[in-house]
Amino acid sequence: MNLPYLSLPKKITLVVLTVLLCFYIGFSIYLKDVAKNLATQMISTLKTDYPQIKDVTYQSTNFSPYDFIRERFGVNGLSISFNDSDAVLHVGNITVSNFMGLSKDPFGSFDLSFDQLTVSSLQDLYTTIATWSNNSILYSQLGNIPNHLDLAMNGDFNYIASTNTLNISLTELKKSIPFFTYQTSLSPLPLSHTFLTDPGTFLSVLDNTAIQSSHYDLNINDPLLVSDVSNTSPLLGNFLQNLNYTVLPLHMDITSDYQGGQKQETFQGNIKIQDLGDIHLEWTILFDSPPTPYNLANLILNPGTPQFKKDSVMIQSADITYTDRSFMPRLFTYLSGTMNQPVSTIQDMIQNVLTSYAAETDIPQFTSISNELSNFIANPGTLAFNLNPAKPFSLDNVATFFSKQQKLNKVLSQGMSHLSDEQKARLFKRYEATTSQAYSDFFNQIGLSVIANQDNNSN
Repeated sequence: MNLPYLSLPKKITLVVLTVLLCFYIGFSIYLKDVAKNLATQMISTLKTDYPQIKDVTYQSTNFSPYDFIRERFGVNGLSISFNDSDAVLHVGNITVSNFMGLSKDPFGSFDLSFDQLTVSSLQDLYTTIATWSNNSILYSQLGNIPNHLDLAMNGDFNYIASTNTLNISLTELKKSIPFFTYQTSLSPLPLSHTFLTDPGTFLSVLDNTAIQSSHYDLNINDPLLVSDVSNTSPLLGNFLQNLNYTVLPLHMDITSDYQGGQKQETFQGNIKIQDLGDIHLEWTILFDSPPTPYNLANLILNPGTPQFKKDSVMIQSADITYTDRSFMPRLFTYLSGTMNQPVSTIQDMIQNVLTSYAAETDIPQFTSISNELSNFIANPGTLAFNLNPAKPFSLDNVATFFSKQQKLNKVLSQGMSHLSDEQKARLFKRYEATTSQAYSDFFNQIGLSVIANQDNNSN
């Protein structure tokens, strides 16, 4: 190019572009050096705060002039190894936004995202957790941890310093396909250096942090091999093999929503196993106060001796519906062969047990339930259990009721030894009437109903 033949405006434009290009290249080189120093500083701080970490390495950084303008800083190919462990964590990319604000206030507002978080070996990771916690229960399950699962996690964290609110979004992937997502909002959650490094402060802060909202989705489509079931549960695996199951194609979709304002959680789930059965679940529960993340954090930090904070949970409604897809006929056939009796005789035997027990208890709800169960045994279709109480009840109410009945049984058995046969008969008759009424009232309180073959009955 011959500059003397260019007009003055074009010469000025060319010079400006050349200067800008040189500035861009120089600034890029400078930012690359800044990114390297920043990554080194972050790694040094991480290893100082967490002595369990053996080493942290990375492949490259993302910090172009465009990233500088957007206040974004990224690290690629991060690997974290630990002392006394063969487990290595790998992260495809970590990106931090609003780094200018963090340079002024390390615990100010920020956005952090990561993708492809993986572990070199699930067995090594599990062994490390069991060793660090010295938990005998975890040790006993070491042989059941599969090591061939291709799992990864992506995540986003958004922290709003003005309201001390942390929003979390996590996605679990298997062979790069998402199957589990979880979102939650925690507040108030004041971040500090001691919160991130001192377990006591960490638990104390989380004990005063409420879950404002949460949502999760689980979607699984996977064949379940009975041989794998036998490896972890020989008794169950042998039972399924006796029913001529070898592969159980499994579909599961579950969703849950919790709203802190209403202190209410709704849950819906569908579990379908081909040639076995379908289960549909629904429930709505209420909390006396918004739950905190304390219990989960304490379980992670102290799995050997966790200290749980009791949450008062009330059941507003619940529905469980089972639809048979050949499990019951297979079960009857197996029992028929084992007992050398026709299938119809096996069904009659089960029905007789149900009806005779209901007749002995003289509880109207038992009679209704036994009739529905007998209907299902005679013609396996659907079986629905519903809880629709007039007002929500807690599991403590259920435990208290059965505890009271046990005490009454104990008092009765101890107090009858010195009575005459006539007195025993009168006392036992009163006991039966009282118990029957108590169970009837209890079933009315929880609103329990059982319906068999509802679709068939409606036709």
